[in-house]
Amino acid sequence: MKRIKTFNLLALSACLLALSCGKEAPFVPEVHDQQPEVRDPWTLYPENYIRVPGPVHTITAGCETKSQLVQDGQDNYDVAWSAHDQFIVLGIQEEGAEVPVYAASYITEEGGTNAEFTSGESLGNYTELHAFYPESQFMYAGKATISGVERWILSVNYPNVQTATPGSVAEEANLSYAHPASLDNALSFTNLVSIVKFRLEGAKASEVTSVTFRGLNAVAGGLAIYYRDGLPRLLTNMEVEGHPRTRNVTLQGTFAAGNEYYIALAPSQQDAFSMVFANAEGQSTTLTATSGMTFNRSEINDFGTITIDDFTDVHSMDPIKYMSASAPGAQKAVSIVVLPDGYTASELDDYEMQAKAAMNALFNTEPFKTYKDYFNVWIMKVASNESGANITDGQGNITQRVDCYFKSKWGASSYGDMSADFDRIYSFLNMNCPDVINGTHTELNIPVLIIINDTRYGGITHTWSDGKSCCMVPTTDRELTWRYPSRKARTDEIIENPSLEADLIDTPEEELEEVGTHSGTWLNTVVHEFGGHSFGRLGDEYWCDDSFASDCTVPYQDWNGDDQVPFNLNLSDDPANPLWKNVLLDDSGNARSELIAKNEPCALRIGVFQGGDVSPFNRWRCEKVSCMVDNRFYFSIYQRYLIVQRIYNLADVYYDDEYKRINDFFNNDVMEDPVRDMVPSGVYGVSNALPPRPVPMLPPPVFHED
Repeated sequence: MKRIKTFNLLALSACLLALSCGKEAPFVPEVHDQQPEVRDPWTLYPENYIRVPGPVHTITAGCETKSQLVQDGQDNYDVAWSAHDQFIVLGIQEEGAEVPVYAASYITEEGGTNAEFTSGESLGNYTELHAFYPESQFMYAGKATISGVERWILSVNYPNVQTATPGSVAEEANLSYAHPASLDNALSFTNLVSIVKFRLEGAKASEVTSVTFRGLNAVAGGLAIYYRDGLPRLLTNMEVEGHPRTRNVTLQGTFAAGNEYYIALAPSQQDAFSMVFANAEGQSTTLTATSGMTFNRSEINDFGTITIDDFTDVHSMDPIKYMSASAPGAQKAVSIVVLPDGYTASELDDYEMQAKAAMNALFNTEPFKTYKDYFNVWIMKVASNESGANITDGQGNITQRVDCYFKSKWGASSYGDMSADFDRIYSFLNMNCPDVINGTHTELNIPVLIIINDTRYGGITHTWSDGKSCCMVPTTDRELTWRYPSRKARTDEIIENPSLEADLIDTPEEELEEVGTHSGTWLNTVVHEFGGHSFGRLGDEYWCDDSFASDCTVPYQDWNGDDQVPFNLNLSDDPANPLWKNVLLDDSGNARSELIAKNEPCALRIGVFQGGDVSPFNRWRCEKVSCMVDNRFYFSIYQRYLIVQRIYNLADVYYDDEYKRINDFFNNDVMEDPVRDMVPSGVYGVSNALPPRPVPMLPPPVFHED
């Protein structure tokens, strides 16, 4: 019999979740070569099951199901069925059968670690079997093509409301799956949930009537399962009608001090999450973790004992000063502002958690990490009347209206027309931002991040010639993968009159292996759009391959010219004299000796590489890959240099000696790329969890003349 490991990963205090993961290395996700190819949306058979009475059949089932948890006293758990547990078995018939699926329900009267289940239904002449527990959370099955292989998919529901059961997990939440070759032998179920365990104490513990887990990514709702390589796999980009994915799970019931309680979640990576403890009157206490944590399948994550002496949440609309400038050499703070759109009043707590996670992602990325003491970060609040954002036809015309405060909008499946009511945004900023009111900065020097309560993929930056910059990012609820372009210019030298057919070559496999594959979340979009475009005023360094051929002839966007706001300084239209030559390169065009001495492997990546600003031709960048290529948490060295100069300008830090300014930057700079240098696999992700969704890069910034 298998046991389930218990991890003491988390200590909860009265006001903060302090994380202590203890993982040796990140886990590697399953990365598909392409998105599942969904048909109509699937080939579905929800009404084509048949149940045929047959001879009574009994089978033994056990292993990783968690209908009950029986602790052995050493932080391990036996698992056991409860009496009257019931699972469904699907018998897939031969291809072309008039009825493709037979179904049979199996039920146990006694329960136990290896219980006997009985059915009075026949599964016909099946060619394939799928079993799922509990039957109440199974919806339907169908077919989808995944990575070129047609597979049977099971649509199931991870319940977002669960019953508080002292000492065990709610029966409706113990999702498990089996894929037996036949019903001649015992079934071995594989568990499909990650579990949070906690205890309560304190004067108000007995008044708690609900505990809600809130995450940044989906933890409940309709998800799809298929079988591959000996394990069930979960898909996030299959929509399950009537069961939308949610980021919240609520445990409801009567709670008593000292008892152990469990919440079952869909496996996921959460870059931030919170636990909300509420009473019958709606009063609550919220504990928030703004560091990341992996919730793996079949793990029990012990959050320890939580003290509830009072319900302390105060729902204020006042700006939150999340970071305060303290750098001794700065004459004034560098100010940035985060605003919500599409959050109703009851959703603003979720926004606050997401805003803090976004800022943590930014300030854990160099050079923002090293220079974080220069910043005031204001998280500001305003409620919308409705959740979400407007949907357009892709040309800016609204086809589905949502009453969100700043009128955010973009296409249902396109992102180039993302915009909002910018007059209203800057009016709100000027009336409510403390650093505008006290005269530290004007709207021209305060980059704004709009976090949008919408799970569609998207992101864009709007920049004005007078200095204003506003970036919009929705909270896409799945892991994403951005690909390094599969085609590139045949040389890094100038190509006169380039041709897409003659002058593009396949990117060599060794180069793809060198730069690595990067998976992340909407937080990576924040760092690219807000940290790169909006704050750093960097241009995109990705370029088209065959799938973006129509963009390859777009003229170079040289926004430097006579504009008051230099932009695209990280790109060059002259490979012989790139903008970074005097800062990074010696007379031979190689990395400076100071950089090689500091970090030779990373310094040797510096050079002049063709491709950027959506075109593979006539634009050059200083490193092959960076956040401005595939959204990884890594800015190239010249991008970091430009961001630091921007910080100095806004903080009124000046150098009389240019060499000292450059040398100080070198001394403080951190060169490692976390994808290539700090993660052995070159891939971020979660073990046995939700596969990333490959997505295209987002459109370049929109530049406005005032």
